[in-house]
Amino acid sequence: MPTTYQSNPEIDTAWTALTNTQTHAFITGPAGTGKSTLLSRYLRQKDEDTGVAVVAPTGVAALNVGGETIHHFFHLRPGDTIHSAHIAAIRTAKAGFGDIFQHLDALVIDEISMVRADLFDMMDEFLRTIRRSNQSFGGVRLICFGDLYQLPPVVNEQERALVADYQSEFFFHSHAFARMQAEQAANFSFTRLKHIFRQTDPDYLAFLDKVRHERLEDSDLAFINQHVTDLHRLMNLDASYIMLTASRARAQRVNEYHLGRLKSPWKNFQGFTSGKFRPTDAPTSINLTLKEGARVMLVNNDPENRWVNGSTGTVTHIPNHDTVCVRLDDDDQIVEVHRHTWENTETYFNKQTQQIDTRVIGSFEQFPIIPAYAITIHKSQGKTFPHLAIDLERQAFAGGQCYVALSRGTTLETLHLARPLTYADVHYDQHILDFMDAFFDGNTAEQAKYAITYQVTDDGTQTSIF
Repeated sequence: MPTTYQSNPEIDTAWTALTNTQTHAFITGPAGTGKSTLLSRYLRQKDEDTGVAVVAPTGVAALNVGGETIHHFFHLRPGDTIHSAHIAAIRTAKAGFGDIFQHLDALVIDEISMVRADLFDMMDEFLRTIRRSNQSFGGVRLICFGDLYQLPPVVNEQERALVADYQSEFFFHSHAFARMQAEQAANFSFTRLKHIFRQTDPDYLAFLDKVRHERLEDSDLAFINQHVTDLHRLMNLDASYIMLTASRARAQRVNEYHLGRLKSPWKNFQGFTSGKFRPTDAPTSINLTLKEGARVMLVNNDPENRWVNGSTGTVTHIPNHDTVCVRLDDDDQIVEVHRHTWENTETYFNKQTQQIDTRVIGSFEQFPIIPAYAITIHKSQGKTFPHLAIDLERQAFAGGQCYVALSRGTTLETLHLARPLTYADVHYDQHILDFMDAFFDGNTAEQAKYAITYQVTDDGTQTSIF
């Protein structure tokens, strides 16, 4: 069954910062500390706040939070610059679409770790231009969620020149971020959630912390490499195991291998898109192929609260083209899964109500199911797997990818690796380490560099503010 909302003093402090203050907010913390739960809770009540919009750097992330991409919201295109954002703001105002930005009180940004410095600057330039304000982001409050130790910004070769003049591609090295600090250091509350709900084993937690901060020693590698499993055995583990891979091609091969071994007939389900909905943003395949007996993952939150996004199970039977029956791993109940519709929305200003609202501009209909013998590490973000196998292939190719994979599990007893972990697998951009250390482990000089003060709550808890 879906887990209930868990709270602790850290989350309560973060909730207070979100709902009872008007400062910019950055909610961060390790995997499994409840960031996604906290964001979901905030978004459920945001309807009461009529001046709030929600954005994310990718279409998939935006779909997950019921928002839109940063580029779409700000009328930007790939390859745009700060000057382009200035022109886009002027054009938007002249076209009569500026009301939404004039009435915008707060902007929620999910997966802030993936927002590039130049894009952060473009958002700032757009809002200052269209709102005719010299304040950072035109005076709009930012509410940012994300973990810098997990997914980094994506910068392909064509975009490398766009961030060449920045100290790094991360948002905290943008001109806008520096301007926010210069305006008023205490105008940005930084809350780090520490209590991890996903794992309880102190040895596992200590190891993950070392991976997270790139502080592994030989003894740590020896510790985790006790869980290396022969690849043949790995491919034939109990069906409850899910394999995380670095590439989609590898995940697809593993899924096809296991599905092909089932003797039940193939069942094909065609999905449908309408309006503005990019197939690459779809959470499952437009042409979904399943079999009875297949291991699957559910990729939506059930309205009846029987499962959540990331729940796993086994297809028991497929009675007709509109129903797939799945035995859930969590509580062994068999549920009927029907087609689900994901909506692509955009934010607009409703002149009748004089409020910021959302409307559907596209949709995708399909069973909320994917084969779950293997999925990519990227797609595992935010999910928990009690039985976990990890195939990093040759090497984890993105900073934080190894940490994301290893932190999806719950116990070391049910963790398997396809090959030994090496120092080369655990790598982060030094800028991240320096930035985070300056807030929590840095010396006085480093703290002054980032203009840190502290907010002390009623219970004596210190929450760092920058």
